Amino acid sequence: VSYILFYRSFFFFFNDTATTEIYTEQIVGSVRCVQETALGVLTFILLFANAPWPAKDFSGLIKAIDDQPLQIPSKPQTSDLMKDFLTKCLQKDEKDRLSWEEVFQHPLIKLY
Repeated sequence: VSYILFYRSFFFFFNDTATTEIYTEQIVGSVRCVQETALGVLTFILLFANAPWPAKDFSGLIKAIDDQPLQIPSKPQTSDLMKDFLTKCLQKDEKDRLSWEEVFQHPLIKLY
């Protein structure tokens, strides 16, 4: 379930119709993973004006996430703290991803 939610949290930012699906779909299990992933995706898009794994449709997005490692662009230049934060928010496996509590304890967030 968390794997599907991970994909849907990305697609949420690319397709307005996915918004309806996310809010109307009955989700079994934890939705915790969506919060951290969505935060990572939104931060990535705001910094780089592009998605972490660009895709034209949902199936293309799944393939891109499965086949391509996360690549943080070199421009604009970002701090090591930001790269660490993005990398930890955008882990595919929920157990490797920051928890919501860990997000607030991350050194980048604690700066503010």
